[in-house]
Amino acid sequence: MKGILADLLIKLGLDSKEFEKGVNEAKQKTNAFASGIKAIGGMIAGAFAVSAITNFAKQIFALANESIKVENELSAAIKANGKEVKTTLAAYKAFANEMQSKSTIDDEAILSSLRLAETLQSDAPMEAAKNAIALSKAIGVDLNTAVKMAVMAQSDMFTMLSRYVPALRDAQTETERLTEYNKLLAVGQQMLTDELETAQGKIIQNQNAWNNVKESWGALISQSSVLSF
Repeated sequence: MKGILADLLIKLGLDSKEFEKGVNEAKQKTNAFASGIKAIGGMIAGAFAVSAITNFAKQIFALANESIKVENELSAAIKANGKEVKTTLAAYKAFANEMQSKSTIDDEAILSSLRLAETLQSDAPMEAAKNAIALSKAIGVDLNTAVKMAVMAQSDMFTMLSRYVPALRDAQTETERLTEYNKLLAVGQQMLTDELETAQGKIIQNQNAWNNVKESWGALISQSSVLSF
């Protein structure tokens, strides 16, 4: 067991520059990492207890695999729409990192919302995803439903959304509908901002940051045969 543990620690980069690289990558993913670094340090200490090492390894592999799965699905949607995959995916990942830092939504969920926006052939997937996050808070629907509403709104179609917002049902012109829609987005954005100031919001952001760290480690050792399950 000691030999296995030592090998795994080396693979994780605790005795090399790989560890620093993994943490730096995670820092770039979310500003919440800095504020939560002390708590994360405590998590690391517990996670590397010998009795927990196998479960921890399984967890980081699962997180890495989920990240790969989400990115592959998004890449397929991008390609299906005739877009250049590498640069578009890079832009989407940067957007997801930024939105994670401004909300309690993790970056995989944001990438999934971009994939749905691409599948629905939105002309502006990032705008749709950003608006969907605000809508999900403003009217209390899941993110996928909110994405569908946001994509439809880009074409002045508010059928789904008007079921939740009487003012949209009463609006007679495109200008009136857009005015009510923008009001709703502003409400949702303010809710996002307020949520980040709560204890729960800070905890969720730190959890997301910690998952980003574990995800990076899982990716670093995904080709390793140190442990078999």
